[in-house]
Amino acid sequence: CIHCHKEIHENNTIKVYDEKGIYEGDYFYCKRCHGAGWFPPYKHIQEGICFRCKGARYEELIENPDTFGI
Repeated sequence: CIHCHKEIHENNTIKVYDEKGIYEGDYFYCKRCHGAGWFPPYKHIQEGICFRCKGARYEELIENPDTFGI
């Protein structure tokens, strides 16, 4: 369920593997959208995308983490 998924992201790092199954490292969820990449209630505003991570979902993938990208 969505609540269990959110709890996993809040309390754990996410192990990331490449397409060959080689471990790349641990990723942390976006602090604003909690790893979802978007906000369903705001789908009418730029498809609900998280302005902080721009849909990337993880802190390590955010290009400019100090800005919201607005």
